[in-house]
Order: sequence, then structure tokens, then C-alpha cells
Amino acid sequence: MDSAKSWVVAAACCWVNVFSYAVFRSTAVLFVNIVQSLGMTREEASWPISLMGIFYCLSAPVAGNLAKHVAIWKLTVCASLVAPLSLAVCFFGNSMPFLVVFLGILHGTSLGFFSLFNAVIGQHFSRYRAIASGIASSGYTIGGLIFPPVFQVLFDEYGLRGGLLLCGAIASHALGGALLYRLPPVAYKHFPSTTNGTSTKNGGTRETKAENLRLVLSCAEEMEHSTPDDNSGSKEIGDQDIQLNSRRSLYFLNHTIQPLSENMPSEKSNTIDAKFKSSGRKFFKITLPSFFGLPMFYLIALSYAQILFNMSTYLTVIVDFATDRGVSKWDAVLLLAIYGVADVASRFGSGWISDKKCIKRSAVMSLHFLLWAASYFMLASTTHYTFQVVSAITAGWSNGATSMLVPILVMELVDAQQFSLCFGFVTLIIVLPFSVRPVMIGFFRDTLGDYQGMFMLLGVCLSLSALLWMWVLVRER
Repeated sequence: MDSAKSWVVAAACCWVNVFSYAVFRSTAVLFVNIVQSLGMTREEASWPISLMGIFYCLSAPVAGNLAKHVAIWKLTVCASLVAPLSLAVCFFGNSMPFLVVFLGILHGTSLGFFSLFNAVIGQHFSRYRAIASGIASSGYTIGGLIFPPVFQVLFDEYGLRGGLLLCGAIASHALGGALLYRLPPVAYKHFPSTTNGTSTKNGGTRETKAENLRLVLSCAEEMEHSTPDDNSGSKEIGDQDIQLNSRRSLYFLNHTIQPLSENMPSEKSNTIDAKFKSSGRKFFKITLPSFFGLPMFYLIALSYAQILFNMSTYLTVIVDFATDRGVSKWDAVLLLAIYGVADVASRFGSGWISDKKCIKRSAVMSLHFLLWAASYFMLASTTHYTFQVVSAITAGWSNGATSMLVPILVMELVDAQQFSLCFGFVTLIIVLPFSVRPVMIGFFRDTLGDYQGMFMLLGVCLSLSALLWMWVLVRER
């Protein structure tokens, strides 16, 4: 872990995210062009984009579960083929149902499999995990910096259908990086133990060592109840075998029970010892994932839902919002680039600060949620382009600082074997706010005529999340 090859894999994750999330990060340009090309209301035009996010969230836990049985690089390669194809097929359709199926459902589903890059980072890094996560996740921020103006040129030149065809060609470049996701065989072995995990510092899992202990107990019972035959030579040999096996069993027991006691909390250790004493041949029962019983899981999921919802909503409506305030089209598109620059800078800067443990992660989350809320209050309260630029910088910085910490928080909550599944369920919770976003956009823009109230509402929700992380910070002290 943390080897030279690990950094190559981190760069590959960044490369994949640059191209695979290119359209997702350029939804503001796509949204305006759908409205103009198909003559639809804002609510109708936002449905393919919202469905893209919904099916991204729905497919993420499926991808996490499949990653337990299929190599991550194989899943990512398949997604790298389906995602650009779903965009290119939109060339043959010019109606909302066609965009809903291919742009919303199929493309969104393939995007969910790209979220597995977080598991790849967790398997390759231990000491520099936050920096590596920042490098990998900065890929879709870099894509958000480069592609919005590029896509705007393509849509202006070739129209909506031709532009989506070329978008598919651009997205296909993610395939090269996906081929570098192949993991070294020792990736899981060196993953550090966690409070809620099952890995141990001596290699192997507690379940494996418990199974070895049961086998030793079983052998001891068989030797205790076995009787040698009447032949004296055979009896002498049997006694020697029993003595030799007894010494081996005692040695193995001494080296098995000690790691178990060192890596388990006392209550769990007593419970397992009691089970072994009652019956050495009983197996552990499979229950629901342990992270469902952790309050921190729900706070992380709620925070990630807000992060993705606020980021995607801003990136969807900011061009339309700015042009409503009298800003030119290209100046409005420039706000996306400014947002992306601040996002990239934050991911690298916050990752370095987090790995150096200069400030607690809960403090980082609370501070940046407050900054994010302030940027939305500023955006809703002014019409000057200068303040829109300041808001874009603040919102982009806050998005980068918080989003790159979410997989780190999940890594600290569960072990490597549970990470993909846990992160998938964290992503799944975002489905609910994504489902109501078209209605929200339609209500504020089509009915009330302005996005001001929507940004005020988002700012209030961010402020409440900041208070929750403040409470966590106080509890940690």
C-alpha cells in the first residue's frame, strides 16, 4: 500500500472520472440546450438529468454488492463501454422519452459503477488515503472545468443530437484508465483494522481464526475419546502421536487465542468465548450489515445526499439563473469553470490538511457546510456578477472539501470488505431528494419565476447540517 503503483492507480481513477462524469458535470449546459431545442418547461427538461442522478444512486449499491464477487476493474470496464454508448444513441432520438431512457436511466446506471473508485483507493492507500482520494475525485471536477464550454461549442455547432453523439465519443476515453484498476494480491491483507471492522493486524480475519480454533477443539475431542487397539506396538505409536498432536494443539491455541483477545472488544470476546465453550462446532450467523446500527452512518449518508444534491442542482440551474439576471451566456458558462477551479484546489488542499490531522474531520465538515450556506444566501440576495463569482468560488471550495471526505469517513467506519456495500447504501439515500428536484425547479422557476427561493431553502438545509457536525465535534472532545 502507498506504493508507486498505488499513485498510478490514483491517477487512473482521476482519468476515469474526468471523462465518465463529463456530461454529469456539464448538466447546466445540457439543461439549457434541452429547453431551447425541444421547447420544454424547466420541470420537464430537468427530468432526464434528475433521473441520471437517481439511477446513479440506485446502481451504486448494486455495484458495491457485485464488487464482492466480480473484480472491480471488470465492472468499471463494462461501465466505460455502456456509458458512452448510451450518450451516442441519443443521436437517433429527438423526444423526451428517448432522453429519459438512454440519457437518464441507462447513462445514470452506468455512472453508479464508477463510484467503485473509492474502494480502489481504500485498497491501495492507508497513510495518504485522503490525498489519494482527493486526486481521484478531482477527476470529475477537472472534467467540470474543461467540458462545459466544450459541450456548449458542440451544441452550438451540431445541435443537441450531434452534440450528444460527440459527448459519447469523449466519454469513451475513460476505458483506458479503467484497465489500470487491477489490484495487487496483497491489497486486502494490509488494510488497517478498524473499530467496527473484522480485519486483524496479524493478517486474516477474526472469522478465519475462529474457524481454526473450532478445528483445533474438534481434533482435541477426537483424540480424547479415541482408544488404541490391543497391539502394543500400535499403542506405543498412538501415544506418541497423541503427545505430539497435543503439543501442536497447545502451541496453535496459544497463538490463535492471543490475536483474538487483542483485536476484539472485551464484551464481544467474552460472548464468543462462551459460544466456543458451549459448542465448538457452531458457526456465526449472518445478519444485516453492522453499519446499519451506527448513528454515524446516517449522518454521513445525510451529508453526502446534501453534497451531491447541492452540487448537481447548482450545476444544473446556474447558467439559467445567471442569464435570468442579465449575464451573457458565455459569462454564465464561465461560472462553471470558476466553480471547478475552486473545487479542484479544495480537494488537494483539504486532503493534505486532513492527512496531517491539523483539524478534525467533523470540524472541516461543519465549517464548509456553513460557508456553502453563506454562498447560497449571497447568490439569492444579489444580482451583480461579481457576487456570483464569489459565490461560485465559495460553493466550489466547500463542495470539494466535503465530498472528498465522505469516502474517508466511510473507510474509517467499516473495513475493506464492507466498504463498497456501505458506500453504495450511502449513495442510495440520495434518491429521495433527486426525485423531488424536477418539481422543485419547476415550482420556483416556472411558477414563481425565479430561483431565489430555492437557493434560500438550500442554504437553510446546509446550515442545519453544519449544526449536526458541530454537535459531533463537541462529542469527540
